[in-house]
Amino acid sequence: MADRKQMLVRLFPDGRIEAETQGVKGQSCLQYMALLEQMMQATVTDSAFTKEFYETETEQMQTEVQQYGSV
Repeated sequence: MADRKQMLVRLFPDGRIEAETQGVKGQSCLQYMALLEQMMQATVTDSAFTKEFYETETEQMQTEVQQYGSV
């Protein structure tokens, strides 16, 4: 089962927005932040990378092998 990818977004009364990606490994988290900037019409002013930023995304492939009996 693939890891769940999500973004936690916190909106504060003073207009500040905090966001954190979870389950997103490597630099792909930057795409999530760019999308959030666009949706919220905001600009990132401060950021920090989580330990997942330094990990690599792995894809699991399932191979189906069919065996045929003797004819």
